[in-house]
Amino acid sequence: MIAKLIGKEADMERLDSAFARVTRGVGSLFLVQGPPGCGKSTLLDSAVERARARGATAHRLYTLARTSGQSLDALRELAELPDLSAEARDRLGRALDKNASPQASAAVRRAALACFVELVSGGPAVIALDDIDDMDRASLDVLLHVVHQLRDDAVVFLLSACTFDLPHARYSRNSLLRLPWADHIRLRRWGRGEVAMALAHCTGRSAPRSLVDKFLAITNGNPVLVQAAVEDHRDLSGGEPTGAGPLRPQVGGAFDQAFLACVRRAGSFAQSVAVALAVLGADASLPLLALLLSAPKAAVAKSLQTLEDGGLVRGLHFSHSAAATLILDDADPELCAQLHGRTAQLLHNKGADAAAAGHLVRSGTLDADWQLPVLEAAAQRALERDDAHTALELLDFALRAWTDERARSRLAARLAVVASRVDPAAAEEHLTVAVSAALAGSSFTADSELLVNSLLLNGRAEDALNVLGLKDERPAVSRIKTHAATMWSALVGLPHTKTTEEDDSGALPLGEPALLVATPLWSPGGLPQAEAAARLLETSPLTDALIPALANAIKVLTFTDRVAEAREWAHRLLQEAEYRNVVGWELIFLVLQAEIALFQGNLPVAQSLAARVAQESPTSMIGVGARSLQILAHTGMGQYVAASHLLDQPVPSHLFGTVNGLGYLFARGRFYLATGSLHEALDDFRSIGRLAASWGIDNPALLPWRLVAAEAALRVGEREHAEHLLTEQAKAGATANSRTSGAILRLRAEMAHPGARPPLLYRAIELLQLSGDRYELARAYVCFTQTFEQLNLRQRAVAMRQAASALADECHALPLKQELRSQGAIPQQRTPGPAWPGPPSTTPSELSTSELRVAVLASRGLTNREISANLFITVSTVEQHLTRVYRKLGISRREDLALNLPESA
Repeated sequence: MIAKLIGKEADMERLDSAFARVTRGVGSLFLVQGPPGCGKSTLLDSAVERARARGATAHRLYTLARTSGQSLDALRELAELPDLSAEARDRLGRALDKNASPQASAAVRRAALACFVELVSGGPAVIALDDIDDMDRASLDVLLHVVHQLRDDAVVFLLSACTFDLPHARYSRNSLLRLPWADHIRLRRWGRGEVAMALAHCTGRSAPRSLVDKFLAITNGNPVLVQAAVEDHRDLSGGEPTGAGPLRPQVGGAFDQAFLACVRRAGSFAQSVAVALAVLGADASLPLLALLLSAPKAAVAKSLQTLEDGGLVRGLHFSHSAAATLILDDADPELCAQLHGRTAQLLHNKGADAAAAGHLVRSGTLDADWQLPVLEAAAQRALERDDAHTALELLDFALRAWTDERARSRLAARLAVVASRVDPAAAEEHLTVAVSAALAGSSFTADSELLVNSLLLNGRAEDALNVLGLKDERPAVSRIKTHAATMWSALVGLPHTKTTEEDDSGALPLGEPALLVATPLWSPGGLPQAEAAARLLETSPLTDALIPALANAIKVLTFTDRVAEAREWAHRLLQEAEYRNVVGWELIFLVLQAEIALFQGNLPVAQSLAARVAQESPTSMIGVGARSLQILAHTGMGQYVAASHLLDQPVPSHLFGTVNGLGYLFARGRFYLATGSLHEALDDFRSIGRLAASWGIDNPALLPWRLVAAEAALRVGEREHAEHLLTEQAKAGATANSRTSGAILRLRAEMAHPGARPPLLYRAIELLQLSGDRYELARAYVCFTQTFEQLNLRQRAVAMRQAASALADECHALPLKQELRSQGAIPQQRTPGPAWPGPPSTTPSELSTSELRVAVLASRGLTNREISANLFITVSTVEQHLTRVYRKLGISRREDLALNLPESA
């Protein structure tokens, strides 16, 4: 225990003198006043002990301070004191029961005086009363009467008080101090010297100045807080305070409890001021405090001064960092909610809506039209400073507290956008709530537009159709395509031109989703706009409103063979998301990087990146998309057990009502195809077609499910069906990307006679090189290897096998390596292996420019007449060029051109 009387030595000397006088029959009165926690009760306790040591009768009356403010309440407590005889207690009790007025009757005064006379009747006496400023007015009047009546007796009255805020208390204080025998003791907080003495007393040695300053900083020299801080800090350090690190009181420990006790001891009104100050927080000002408490500014200022005198506040801020939380937790929750609601109204009246929003949330209710816009605006400002958690808190409260279904649909859609920053799974739950609210509203509004955009960009085609169905009765296909085109075109700023597909209502060109690999991208008119996507990426900031368009633009670049550009943008935007600490955006760009890696045939990197996303958000659509990418990567690398485990994991129930479900079916179908479950694979690919057709988005150029379905059909022996699927797929024509077009040619080559394959495969390889997909390129080389084996062109087969093996190694595509081994031994490879088998090591002579142009077109399968038309030369000239080319290259057939042309061709 810290020494009780540090800093009070002079005051104790004055009291000792009074005790010496009272033994000679001279009484006195001391009014001990000071801030809460500065030792008034400690001083009275020590004085009583010293008085008893001198032979005086001393009574320490604690209970008088614990009153409820009712008339004569303090005297009723006096009537229960064990120091009094039963007769005196009964007499006072009966008088109080008969007292019908708020003022004390003569009988009450006589009975109370008799009680005090009994207490001092044993000789020189000391009576100590705590916190008389909390006594009710009638009890204080009786106390003044008793003091006057006993002025000639050998009695020392020790009366303590913190403040005299109430008018009757101030009157009593002044009346007491006007008495000739009254004296005034003022206590104060400790300075550095007293704090150093207290620490030395505690530890038994002198404390360093740095430690003294730390205790002084956290306690402001309040003796009660100093003692509590020492107790907390001793517990933490296991013995005695140390100077290492800042002082951090234990949560809920002695310091916290002492701080609350000091606030309570400051008086009832000062405690109300403290609660209001905690409610206002950073918005606190003296005028606002006065308005909030409906009290005069002067009264509020006086209570603030009392709290500051006790070291509990500095100006309008608590001195203890956790004080506001402590006070609010200790206060009545209903009262705090009311104060927050009133604060929000006051701030709104001043035009301070930004500050009002947080108080609205803490009030727990919304009951005025101005409140919802205030919350939404505050949420938007929070997002602008990347404070998604605050925006979520504001919008979530608004959704819970607001009852209008149309507004609730908008709020849920915006919540989904904001939640996607931190938790994509939660974002999808909010979208589900938004759909329910929109359908309950039974009409399509401007808020519904925001919701449909969010649904489409999350691949939820069925839900989007349901909400769009509120707008008109057009067929579902027309509704979703038209809206998707509007949305995409607006995002990238494309101009709109009327087409034959537009009706009289001015509908925009149709918009459709595509699958990049396993996640959707959207494009208007069935053709991704690469230049518009690049322009969007170059000119747009990373915001909630634009992130779907930015992600879509990266997919468009990838889809349109600008893979390196897409990869750079994904990396750049991922870095910005990481810098701004927006986890949801990080996941988006990670899964984009994974998809680009898979698009390029970099299977290990794709799997690694996708695994990070799936682990972070396993149940969200973005997590399921990442899982689909993992399945594709594991399947390509021959890691079928790992892929199977991923397929065993549950998926969201609504997955197959979303475009993301098509990507999952595609991945699962590829796994089935690789592991020999051919009919199951075919069923999954056909399911993609059925779902896409039901949503009106079955465009072969954008959803090439027919390509993989044809491969499955071919392997189960349905050659005619495979031919039909490839014919349908080929209708995409020039709108298909190089990757899809190259894969179509590879599969057509597999279905063709070996002698007809080289031109197809040459063109497939050229397209796949353009796309950057090394895995599909490796498959084309494997097919070329098989073709040359079947044509008995061993040397060329060896060269092709070597190239295929090198690419398979780069992709870690074990199944392709195994397929090559089954065809024959793989020769020793150069390091690094060639991406394209070069021409023979020597050529008879160089080809002229004209000969080379003719040879290249011929190797691509063009007839002599087509070459003639392309180069504006005669057919005879074409034949002459080809004759010279055959002689120079040492070949005799047109089919041999592809592998014998110089690499620069």
